[in-house]
Amino acid sequence: MTITWISGQRNKIRRLHRQPPKFLLTGRGNGNIIKKMWRLMRQREKMEFEEGINMIETKDLILDKGKIDDWKAMYENVWKHEETARYMMWRAKKTEQEGYEMTQGFVEFQEVNPTAYFVYEKNSQMPIGFAGMKETSKGVFEDSGIAVGPSYTGRGYGKQILSALLNQAFEELDAQKFIYSCWAENIPSNKLAQSVGFRFSHFEETIDRRSGKTFIMNYYEK
Repeated sequence: MTITWISGQRNKIRRLHRQPPKFLLTGRGNGNIIKKMWRLMRQREKMEFEEGINMIETKDLILDKGKIDDWKAMYENVWKHEETARYMMWRAKKTEQEGYEMTQGFVEFQEVNPTAYFVYEKNSQMPIGFAGMKETSKGVFEDSGIAVGPSYTGRGYGKQILSALLNQAFEELDAQKFIYSCWAENIPSNKLAQSVGFRFSHFEETIDRRSGKTFIMNYYEK
């Protein structure tokens, strides 16, 4: 599978993780002032890096920042379908207004999570799903949800998406571990994890906030 990093972040990653010059570590002269300047520079570079994460391209898909103008397509392709919401922590949306609000919420989520995306199909140029991950502790990433609408399942898109996120995490964001979770009864998602090399870690009893019922969540690590 070919994955192209449109944003070209590798040099920025190297800058983010480089060590300060040795003279800054000696404490001589104006060392404290210079160290503070170094930290401020690193913080600025980190902000620039996060703002520069824009788009990932796979064989059939583009993972990119969503736009509020995508709300109707997302409502038709994703948000209104019970099949899509079944293994998520949100309810299928019954009206276009609810679909608009769901899209708006996801766009706002992307503003604080630079590695959350809408999934666009290249052929149709339509938004067909969403995907993302977040760094929960230093070097540890977890998926923040992956889904495509029911009209787009069974095409290998899930594997393309998860593989793209893994490549970005390990090759671009210096990840040491990636955690993937899915409902135990969601057989396709469990098979997806295994197909890209995850190993089963453990399961936890979890409460579905929508119904108050408990279910089993499987956790995988890579």
